[in-house]
Amino acid sequence: MINPPAMKKVFSFFIPILFTAFSFAQQQRALLIGIDEYAPPAGYTASAANGRIDYPNLSGCKNDANALYSIITSRFGFDVKNVDTLFDKAASREGILVAMKKLLESSTAGDIAFIYYAGHGSEVKNSLSFELDKKDQTIVPADAWKESIPDIRDKELSKIFNDFLDKKVKLTVIFDCCHSGSLSRGPNTALDKVRYMPMADWDAKDPSRYDIPEKREGNGFLIFSAAQSDERAAEQTDDNGTHHGAFTLALTEALNQQPADASALDIFTSTRAILKSNGKSQEPVIGGSPERQHETLFGIKKAKLTDFSLVAVTGIIKNKVQLQGGFALGLARENELAMLDEKKDTLFKLVVDTVLGVTKSLATVVKGNINDIKPGYQFRITNWVSPARPLIKLFIPRIDFSDAEISKFTAVAKELKNSPQIKWVPFIGRGSTAPYTSVFWINDQCFIKNGTGLPVELKEVTARNILKLSKKDSSLYVELPVSKENADSYIRRLSMNKSIMLVDNIENSNYTFFGRLGMHGSPAYGFRKTGVAISDSLESMPIETDCFELTTQKGNETRNIADSLFEVAMKLSKIRGWLNISGPDATRKGFAYHLELYNEDKKQPVMDGHYRIGDELSLKLVANKDYYKDLGTPKFVYIFAVDQSGTMALYYPGDDGNVENKFPKFENNNIIKEVTIISYKVPAPSGTDNFFLLASDEPIPNASAVLNQEGVYSGVTSRGLSGNDPLSGLLDMGNAGSRGLPKKLPATWSIQKFTYRCTY
Repeated sequence: MINPPAMKKVFSFFIPILFTAFSFAQQQRALLIGIDEYAPPAGYTASAANGRIDYPNLSGCKNDANALYSIITSRFGFDVKNVDTLFDKAASREGILVAMKKLLESSTAGDIAFIYYAGHGSEVKNSLSFELDKKDQTIVPADAWKESIPDIRDKELSKIFNDFLDKKVKLTVIFDCCHSGSLSRGPNTALDKVRYMPMADWDAKDPSRYDIPEKREGNGFLIFSAAQSDERAAEQTDDNGTHHGAFTLALTEALNQQPADASALDIFTSTRAILKSNGKSQEPVIGGSPERQHETLFGIKKAKLTDFSLVAVTGIIKNKVQLQGGFALGLARENELAMLDEKKDTLFKLVVDTVLGVTKSLATVVKGNINDIKPGYQFRITNWVSPARPLIKLFIPRIDFSDAEISKFTAVAKELKNSPQIKWVPFIGRGSTAPYTSVFWINDQCFIKNGTGLPVELKEVTARNILKLSKKDSSLYVELPVSKENADSYIRRLSMNKSIMLVDNIENSNYTFFGRLGMHGSPAYGFRKTGVAISDSLESMPIETDCFELTTQKGNETRNIADSLFEVAMKLSKIRGWLNISGPDATRKGFAYHLELYNEDKKQPVMDGHYRIGDELSLKLVANKDYYKDLGTPKFVYIFAVDQSGTMALYYPGDDGNVENKFPKFENNNIIKEVTIISYKVPAPSGTDNFFLLASDEPIPNASAVLNQEGVYSGVTSRGLSGNDPLSGLLDMGNAGSRGLPKKLPATWSIQKFTYRCTY
């Protein structure tokens, strides 16, 4: 039994935490829905009366819902008693509607409500709809295979959401599903599992009109959707092999990067950047008033939110402490957690031994008596551990094509390029035309894809067959395969660094190796995003890298190309590493400043995550409103940016390096509240720019090398960024310790990331 003095200390620790999180009259409630099982019972043949025959199962929906459960209860103060979950069979049409009604009835004015759905999305005909396409978008319940069970339509959901708003309840909704199976143009294989079910063959005949919740006045409603209405929402596996929705996987990463009191818009833009860096082409959507988007994700007052995660104990198993936190909270082996008393003395200290899954870990007690630790005790993470994972995953085909076969396919490409029947599209980078027809390879299989349709295997690869399947006078883009000899050379070179993982499954890759016809008529090789959305000029990472062309001097050139591919792969891994890095507590608290992008033309900060080419901007380091709370130890500050070409530039400090590089700074004993870092006029082209603020107790001695690099795609003019010595100073976060950054760090540094979209 725990002795009375220790018991007093424990409860004195919990009282302020509980008071901070739960003593307000405002209540926080959530409903989390995850459906993986859609198939009817074994032996049952689904009726075709609804227009559906197949009801494909999914793999990551329950994982997604559990991940959100872990995050909202540990970081956002949701009491586990106020969080309902519906999984698989329980998430029937009636089950979902009853649960939403229960959530509505239990909520009162001023409360917080959150609804999350991961599962299939679809559409149904509505001949009486006021919308032009005469379709309603739907979420698909687990019992949709039953003949009498219709989907839950968007108009039904809108009515429910409006009921929350009418009660003055603040409602946040997140949907990880899709409502249409359309694909983008370009070489997209569509082999990964998607959260879309074919349209049901029935007519809703519903003429009713409801206010669109996100367009209502006020700040009561916020919605995140995983994809546009005409896009698919993909599933993918994380670095641990666990299935998720691609959007929710990016969202959990963003939530672990951003502080709990970050704005919903900051979390959304960070999620989008991570989603794109993971190789997915879908375009997520945010809905809600500008006021609501600038509040916290769930509309919780910032004063109620702590700047750290609390991980609960669920039990003791064989001298190990079982924690209700895992991959979803960014936990990794060697994370340290502590329980403190009111004097901030450590009562218990744990070290994570094993992360068992999305929401579960085992830890060893290194301070205190394990017998005194009880279920329900909560620990905070006190150190940061570099995740043992690669920074980028590449797919390179392993095939047996000979040089002679590659020459044959190259001749086919040349013939197509010169054909008067088509318009040749030479590349798919920035400034290119989205091709109507694409020809591309996966291992030894050739595929042809027209428009936004599904790819079809091309059995006999000839110019005649390709032209026959192409639309006359339409655009054509053609990729080339690689010979086994050259592929083996590239694989050997790329296998030399642990930041790079070569994967056998194209669905799990961020970038795909590809070839195309070079300027001199020979094959040229590089990397492109696995999920290509050529029409999207707002990617956060390069759509493709430069390609390096073979010549007749094969031996030396092959080695040179391997080195060039290694160089661009390292650059891509570095970019993606910064886009996905999380700080010790994913907090900006503990450092008294933040970055602010100021529009000099409008005389106001950029508030909507968006600016235009030609805008006059200033990037400023600005003291927080409550800066006096976070003065603490002066910190070294590094401000840098990454644009869509892969160019990285260090803005601060300048040539003086770490001389006088400490904040806060003072003048006449008064804190300097604002420092302009750089001012510039935004040049073309459009794209996504990511700005970073790294604050550390320790200096980075080679910051100018680490935080500068040239881009990987020379067809893109960088947004005024410059770089030097791109390889010698790579910050290799996958090989922690090799560049002066140890594997484990105390919680004495923080990183802030800001993502902005630049358009014409």
